[in-house]
Amino acid sequence: MKRLSRGRSRDSEDAGVGGTLEAGLRASGPAAFAARTEALYARYSGYVATVIYRIWGTQRDLEDAVHDVFVESFRALNRSGEPENEKAWIRTITVRLALAEAKRRRRAPHPLDETMLPFHLPSLGGQQDKLVDLWRRLRALSPDVRAAWALAVIDGVELLDAARLCGCSLATVKRRVLAANAALGDLFDV
Repeated sequence: MKRLSRGRSRDSEDAGVGGTLEAGLRASGPAAFAARTEALYARYSGYVATVIYRIWGTQRDLEDAVHDVFVESFRALNRSGEPENEKAWIRTITVRLALAEAKRRRRAPHPLDETMLPFHLPSLGGQQDKLVDLWRRLRALSPDVRAAWALAVIDGVELLDAARLCGCSLATVKRRVLAANAALGDLFDV
């Protein structure tokens, strides 16, 4: 993650004006906390769902997982107050919970339901087969490898930050990204 002036990262720019929740929502009390949590959910629920989907490779239980991430984030808000960088903070909670759940389940992959893909197949012309193959290959990767690759390649997170988010060393996240690239290589001419 590249640092900007005053210690703010590029992710804080994505969080909206000022990079944190509106200053008016910082007041204590139940009404302010409710407003703060609603604003956080409205701002990041789509992003959280996308990150979880990339790690899991399935939409099964996605809504429940998004709910779990926000329950944990609301607990953290209640304990420690406003995060310095909302997007990085919510990404950390999301990745850790999604990986923990993926490892806990260790479920057999479900058949790929092409109606649940995040794109509409008929509108893709000649790219349909390539994209379906990509999603099949991504789902065949372990959650750890898929998470490292999605964070580094799709989200553009720096490798050191991806390692921190995945709870592993920089060398391990590099190996995971390379393993994913090897599995997906002929699709991207890597």
